[in-house]
Amino acid sequence: MNNLQLNDEILDYLLAELEKNPELKFGVRVQNNKGRLEQGQWFQGDGRYSYISFYKRGDSKNKTKTIGYVFMVKPDGSVDNWIELVYPDETDPNIIAFYKSVKQLIAEKCELVITQSELDSYRNVFKLGGTYLENFGFFQKEITPEIDKLIVEFGLENLFFYSQEEFNKNLDKILKFRSMKNDEVSIKATKSEISQLSLNQILYGPPGTGKTYEIQQIIKERQLGEESASDTFTLDEFVSTYTWWQLIGLVLYNKGPLTVPQLSKDPIILAKLGQSELSHLNVRLWSSLQHHTVDDCPNVNLARRIGVRIFYKEENSVWRLDAGKRFADEFALMIEDFSRVSQAKTAKKKRFSFLTCHQSLSYEDFIEGIKPVIEKAGIEEESEGANLQYEIRKGLFYKACEKAAQLAGYVNLLECLKDSVEGRKAKFSHALSNNQIFVIFLDEINRCNVSAVFGELITLIESDKRLGAENEIADVELPYSQSRFGVPANLHIIGTMNTADRSVEALDTALRRRFSFEEMMPKYEKVDNIEFVGFNLGQVLKIINGRIEALLDRDHAIGHSYFINIKPGDTKALKNAFQNCIIPLLQEYFYHDYEKIAMVLGSGFVDVVEAKNNKVTFAVQSPNQPEKSKTFQVRTEIEYIEEAVKELLHPSWNRAETT
Repeated sequence: MNNLQLNDEILDYLLAELEKNPELKFGVRVQNNKGRLEQGQWFQGDGRYSYISFYKRGDSKNKTKTIGYVFMVKPDGSVDNWIELVYPDETDPNIIAFYKSVKQLIAEKCELVITQSELDSYRNVFKLGGTYLENFGFFQKEITPEIDKLIVEFGLENLFFYSQEEFNKNLDKILKFRSMKNDEVSIKATKSEISQLSLNQILYGPPGTGKTYEIQQIIKERQLGEESASDTFTLDEFVSTYTWWQLIGLVLYNKGPLTVPQLSKDPIILAKLGQSELSHLNVRLWSSLQHHTVDDCPNVNLARRIGVRIFYKEENSVWRLDAGKRFADEFALMIEDFSRVSQAKTAKKKRFSFLTCHQSLSYEDFIEGIKPVIEKAGIEEESEGANLQYEIRKGLFYKACEKAAQLAGYVNLLECLKDSVEGRKAKFSHALSNNQIFVIFLDEINRCNVSAVFGELITLIESDKRLGAENEIADVELPYSQSRFGVPANLHIIGTMNTADRSVEALDTALRRRFSFEEMMPKYEKVDNIEFVGFNLGQVLKIINGRIEALLDRDHAIGHSYFINIKPGDTKALKNAFQNCIIPLLQEYFYHDYEKIAMVLGSGFVDVVEAKNNKVTFAVQSPNQPEKSKTFQVRTEIEYIEEAVKELLHPSWNRAETT
């Protein structure tokens, strides 16, 4: 316990009492001397002690002259506390008589341990025998009402009682400072949580153990936002749909004539730049404008113009649309799409991406690769030739790195890589401090060849090799585009892994060395409260998993999520869970070895059928021919699910042996 914690505790106590008794009034710190309100010292005191009064404090000379309660935190964390009656240099006979009456009143209920000055009028200390909160409560509830009566009796209401307006004003000030302090604590806590979220992490465990739910919680807790509503675009989604010259036309349609430098500052143009690797934006703008200038414009000398001609250049290098109405008619869909972007400005911007990995996922899909491009109907490209073309297309991981760099304040990843080392450190440090992180979720990461997917870039995901980190690597050159690449410090990579498909031990060593692993096993307590006649689902799941572990291993356990949405007593939902989830999963686990499925689920789910003939007739006689006395068949219809589960829990053959 320290003094600031004690201030919070006492304030919470008084606020709770205020809710019970709206007439209650008490003294709080009014001045923010030496920043004490910012520190959280809500009551009078110098940091070593706190003084709480239910009456006005001080006279015109601002001297201490009141009745109150003192708390002092000792070095060992314990709290010393006492009632204090203080009235120095008082000359008014009526007020002195009042104070002496108060002293006598308190002395009847408490022990007087200190009294100072010959006149017995300076400092009087009274102690009680309980805990500090019990003592304070006794003073507030038992003694102050009696003091209030004395104040009225001596006619001192104006001197000692707070007006409602005065009390509300002082308390509002305190609560405002406290709210600001709590916000700061919340921000620090958020920063701490962000720092605790591993940069590279894999959540692993058997099916149904809540790995996807954990991802949802990360998105919620880290405030990563949600996708915009289905009827709206983000600006990034919008600009990715259109070419440079179309977007330039839209800007000129919206804003009227502009110069190239003015165009280069427009948000639409900057968003398009963020999706490209252009080194010289103005060159790109000049090229698009000139190639799509109308033929009769005398101020453009380019002989070879292509595609739709919509621009006109004035003599003073100001560009405009040649015919605004024609543009509005021909590009009505684009204008309508942009209006949806404008309406979506308040929508949360998603700060995560999600990829389900698979065996055919490649480096070219993940980082960058050469992909064919078929010309879309109605959109003319700024080149001539065959419809089938090829382009270097960025993969999902590259795009995630780009978005992380943008969250740190860069236009794109290329601008980030051009910045100085110090500049990157400062920007990424600021981004991390303000929760400006981007997360890429790689579901079923064990299904792809991670070493091949990341390629030579797997080193870059290490925390100290990130852009903005101590040993950053910012000069790697990508094989297809020959452009520089690095992984931002504010990009988190979180994978999930189903251990029923592949164990952690089987993963590539390079991957295991660069990721932290968090095991997620079934949480039986999550379904303990789902009860049926004679059992609960926590019991059922525990028994099933114990048998699976004995026959296979713990990596093939069944998770709680298969049962978690079942309501108590809902036999139909329970039957569906077994028939549509549990049994198919066991069939996969045991490769349709129905005898082992029967050993897990029992005769309520699997029928044991005696073979009609002990021997099967084979084409050739052999002394090694097998005998088949029993077969096992999964029941297609489970009529009484509760009875089947009870048989699972307490097999009849076992009951017979124990009786």
